[in-house]
Amino acid sequence: MLLLALLATAAFAQGTAPAPDLPIAGLAGITFRVSSLDKARGYYQGVLGFAEAFSLKDASGRVASVFFKVNDDQFVEVVPGLQPGSMDRQARVVFQSTNLKRLHEIYSGKGLNPSAITTGPDGNPVFRIIGPDRATLDFIEYVPGAQQVKARGKFLDARRLSTHLWHVGIYTKDRESVMPFYQDKLGFARGRDLPGTRGEYIETPSSDRNTETKFPPLDPNNPATRAQ
Repeated sequence: MLLLALLATAAFAQGTAPAPDLPIAGLAGITFRVSSLDKARGYYQGVLGFAEAFSLKDASGRVASVFFKVNDDQFVEVVPGLQPGSMDRQARVVFQSTNLKRLHEIYSGKGLNPSAITTGPDGNPVFRIIGPDRATLDFIEYVPGAQQVKARGKFLDARRLSTHLWHVGIYTKDRESVMPFYQDKLGFARGRDLPGTRGEYIETPSSDRNTETKFPPLDPNNPATRAQ
């Protein structure tokens, strides 16, 4: 189960700021498992207005994932393979780094056992950390020639529901018990606020009822979205 919010929420509570030297820019995106790529295209593109920026294929030439663009740095990716009746739809959360090698060194020093840095199918260097409750957390750095970089300035559909992915939720059995991991190990302030200047954050809901939508004109903390 997950929480995906594409619009701003209320102002954050006061607390310690994220570590300023941690080379993370913010959220790069989130990946969902789906039962049908065609139905997913109809929803994310046809209903929510996020243009399909690119797709990736497996060794047999079949489409392995589809990326829908929120903005030049953020994407929603869908992959096939959701089994009938399954609620395990969140495949991974992706964080954008400004210096992936340095970030890998920092997390290795904290005993997080990040995977080796490899080149992902989108052309970006990436490493993975498995968090509490089997949360799959990928850290990438956009590089020249990668699919996301090639898509810069393109696929920005004026119809899209939002222009900024503000936060994602990572389901956990006990939200309090995972706070030391996200705060002390990953370096997210209060266990949720990401480094960087974009104001993005994660949440760790422990209930499948923690799903929300928000109508921008009713959000007094985000007057810039009222026109939308």
